[in-house]
Formats: sequence, structure tokens, C-alpha cells
Amino acid sequence: MPPTNNSDSSITGVSPESKTESHFFFGALGLAVALGALAYFFLPYIWTAYAPVITNGVENIQQKVVDGTIVLTLAAKTGGMPGIYTYDVAERALTPYYVRDGQGNMTASLVPGGAVFASDGSASAENRARGLLQIVRYTEEGKTLETVTSSEATYKRHPLWSKVLNAVVYSAKDSVGKGMGSVDDYSVYLVKSGVETKVGAGAMPKLLPDGKTVVVLRSDGLYTMDLETGGAVNIWPILKGKAGLAYQFDVSPLGDAIAWSNPYEGTITILQANSWSPFSGAVVKEIKAYASWPVFSPSGRELAFVEREGKDISTKQQLSLFSFAEGEKQVIMSLDEYAALSVFISDWK
Repeated sequence: MPPTNNSDSSITGVSPESKTESHFFFGALGLAVALGALAYFFLPYIWTAYAPVITNGVENIQQKVVDGTIVLTLAAKTGGMPGIYTYDVAERALTPYYVRDGQGNMTASLVPGGAVFASDGSASAENRARGLLQIVRYTEEGKTLETVTSSEATYKRHPLWSKVLNAVVYSAKDSVGKGMGSVDDYSVYLVKSGVETKVGAGAMPKLLPDGKTVVVLRSDGLYTMDLETGGAVNIWPILKGKAGLAYQFDVSPLGDAIAWSNPYEGTITILQANSWSPFSGAVVKEIKAYASWPVFSPSGRELAFVEREGKDISTKQQLSLFSFAEGEKQVIMSLDEYAALSVFISDWK
């Protein structure tokens, strides 16, 4: 029954029900003010640490701390053979992984328990001169687990581990002779149970998340290649000119993007991959940098690369990092003390 005008409540003009509503209103208002104060002080941190961002066209949750291990090949300007180094991104610390006199090493890849890379070992001077190296697997303590290859293919590079196929994948030069040659001189090989099999033409293989497909570079563009059948499809053609070994690329860990550097035009092009079979994608960003050896971070939200001041390879060089969330580039280490032709980034895990 509603209150009457001659009740006590009529003196103040507020009914008992209205008093209850008033208490609820002011209580809610106080709670809102308290939450607003908390948001004022802590929301900037919460937003920075966990805000949704668009990375390569896909909404993700931004990670505040960039970490992981970048694998580089470096040789001092003062001389000596190239060695394998690891760079702790969070600690900003460079550490020798495998550096020994008389050993030539390039493009290592981290695998469970250590790394795989090419090493001349006890090769003759003649074989070293023509680039005849074998792929070896090392533990983190620097002890040889096994020599993975034994073929006569030269310039073995870019070894990868496919957990799905339980095999090592690498590219090597088909033709015999000195010099690294052109992109079209290279093929992709699969090593499984000690047997080496040539899969098909292409250089610098990069595994897709399915573990059975790689992206490779040929002179007319990028191709996907089935490691079991050798079937290849051109997914990113070059419409003018030809690609050479100076063009490098990487595929993001989630397989949702490709980064392809053009050191002559000073750009890294980011291609969003919407589908792989059939392939569908679109260019979503261009990073201005005279860069080579782009490598995605484990999250795919950052990109590391070797950057030079200009087109000339003899200009100052550095290890740079680009954040897709912030749209900013930063220098994380100078590489100027190392020989320009022996600086590579080959992995980030």
C-alpha cells in the first residue's frame, strides 16, 4: 500500500521507499567514485600490459615485456671465422654459443636441447674453399650430438627442425664450384633417419605451423613447398626483376604474416596471410629501413633485423627491433664491430 500524505514521511517529503532508494543511490555513487579513482591510477598500467592491439591485422593481447633468444652469426672485423651467438632480448646480453678457430658456422636454428648449424669440422682446405660444410647438431653445452648430413651439396644453410616430420630441413647449392651463386642454384633438402632427400628448388626455407610445409625463395618470388611431395605454389610473385640472396624473409610463428626485406629500396614489407591453401594475403605494412635478415619474435608482435644506415653494406649496422603494437623501431645493439658480410639473424625463440 502506498504511503499517505499525513504520514511522518510527508514532513520531509521523502517516503521510506525513497530513503532506501536514496541510500542505494549514494552507495552506488560512492562505489563508482572509488572504482574511478582506482582506474585513474592503475588503468594506464593495465592498458599498457594487456590492451588489445592489432598485429598483422589480427587482434591480440599486447605483452609488456619482449623476451626470448635471438640467434646471430657474427665474425669480427679484425678477422676470424664466423661464430654462432645468442642474444637475450630481455637482458640485452650477447653470449657466444659456438665460436672456435677454423670452424665456419652460419644460420643456426634452435632445436630441442641445443641448435643445428653448418660447421666445417675437420674438412679439408679444398672443401672449405668451395663451401662444403655439413649440418651438425650441438647441445647448449657445446658438445656434438651428431653430424646430420654427409652429402656433397655445398653451401648448406638455414637448417630447421620439423617436429612433425622428425626431420631436419635445410637448403644447399646444387651446382659445384666456388661462390654462393644465385637463388636458383639452391634446393631444399630433408634429412630423416639419416637419409638426405632433395625436395625441390628454393632457398632459405621457413617452416609453417603445420610442420610439413615451408616457404622458400626463388628468383621469381616466394613459394610454398610441401616437404613430403615437393609440390610448390608461387604465393608472392616478383613482377619486376629477380630476387637474389640479398632478399631475406621470415614467417611468423603463428603463420599469419610474412616479413620480406628489400635492402635496395630500404623497406621491409609485411604481408598478412589469411589462408595458405589456397593462399590469400595482403600487404598491411611497410617498415622503412635498409634491412636484412628479418626475424619474428616468438609472439609475432615484434620483428628483429640487421639495419644499415644506407644502401651500401659498408655503412654502420645495428640490431634493430620493431614493435607492431607501438609502431616504433628501436636499436637494441650495435653491430659495427662485426664484418658486414658475416652478420646474420636466423632464429628467435
